[in-house]
Amino acid sequence: MRFAVIDLGTNGFRLHIAESPQKGQFHIVHRQTFELKLASEGIHRIGVAPFQRGLEAMKAFRKTLQDFDIQHFKAFGTAALRMADNAQDFIQSVQDETGIPIELISGEREADLIHKGMKLGVPLSKTPVLMVDVGGGSVEFIICNESEVFWAKSYNIGVTILKQHFHSSDIIVVEEIEQIERFLDTSCPELKEKVVQFNPQYPIIACGTLDFLVKILRGYSDDALTHFDFTKKQFMSFYDQLTFLSEKELAKMPEVPKDKIEMLAVSLVLMDWILNHLLNAEKLVASSHSMKAGILYEMSLG
Repeated sequence: MRFAVIDLGTNGFRLHIAESPQKGQFHIVHRQTFELKLASEGIHRIGVAPFQRGLEAMKAFRKTLQDFDIQHFKAFGTAALRMADNAQDFIQSVQDETGIPIELISGEREADLIHKGMKLGVPLSKTPVLMVDVGGGSVEFIICNESEVFWAKSYNIGVTILKQHFHSSDIIVVEEIEQIERFLDTSCPELKEKVVQFNPQYPIIACGTLDFLVKILRGYSDDALTHFDFTKKQFMSFYDQLTFLSEKELAKMPEVPKDKIEMLAVSLVLMDWILNHLLNAEKLVASSHSMKAGILYEMSLG
């Protein structure tokens, strides 16, 4: 059985086609991505150009679904479509021009799917951990262990929002980092309370920035890798090397993907805040599984 999921994120639209050998299991047979930055003209309204880019991406996905003869698929809209005041116009345009219905999911539903997806790829124990999915518009936090979700919440503090509000200089400066940290502190009081209450020992983070940092450390890419442990020292080494470079300097580094350059500094600042300010943890775990894996898992159950 083949089926597919389309994730309409703030920075990119992604299509994953999977096969299921049996219920509860799946493997990816095809991936297609468009880094189109839906919120490039503001998080609260999809601009004319990104609106059209998004529509063209969905047309391309429609053709891919036809090429692979996929009859069973789901398309999900997350933070960018939750916040944009013309989201319904975009959803209707996609429906009219491609026949693909888009389900707009809540932050709570997104967090539930992230938990299901990450559990597939990261071994858990009785020790509480903090699952984090870093998106462009929102960041989802889930405190859980191997058997129980203790608390989950979605916050509109994604990297696109951080970039648009706080990082306007060519090279991020200390004052901008301090503004970001104050914003995170004041935006997430309940998160900080729950961290004290449940004492998660380390974060498990899904973030595109971590994907290429894993590749740099390993020296190669491995699609089968579902998680990777960073020591605090390893992460902070990347933070020190990359955070304070200009976009022009980053563009000269072949190991840094072009689509990650613009948001790289704020991504690293956000993860530093999680690792060192929120938790004071000695490691973080990078997860390649997140919401899409959770959806595909549900679909594989039939």
